[in-house]
Amino acid sequence: MRYVVTGGLGFIGSNVVRMLNARGTTDIVIVDRYTQAKRDNLLETSISDFIDRAEFDPTKHLQGGDIVIHLGAKSSTVLDDFATIHRDNVQSSARLFEFQTGLRLVSFCLRPWTLLS
Repeated sequence: MRYVVTGGLGFIGSNVVRMLNARGTTDIVIVDRYTQAKRDNLLETSISDFIDRAEFDPTKHLQGGDIVIHLGAKSSTVLDDFATIHRDNVQSSARLFEFQTGLRLVSFCLRPWTLLS
């Protein structure tokens, strides 16, 4: 069973990865925007793959049976670029939701900006 964690480099996502590792799971794909500072959140964790958020396409990267934990979103409360917020929070969530057929589980963790968008 493979886990796909969007937002896996963030604080919450990296702790979800640690929890999965503690349970013996290492077949974990992280989808996020790569930065060195965020990458440090995954020190001493074990994952099978990393996909940059800009390259992620559910039709190419997800497989039947995957468990998706969707935590990826713009979380800044001071970002005033509505188009960016809408693209990164609403549209990316909608793409996952539309593709969920065949996946074992899609868990969404919506942020306030997602709801306001």
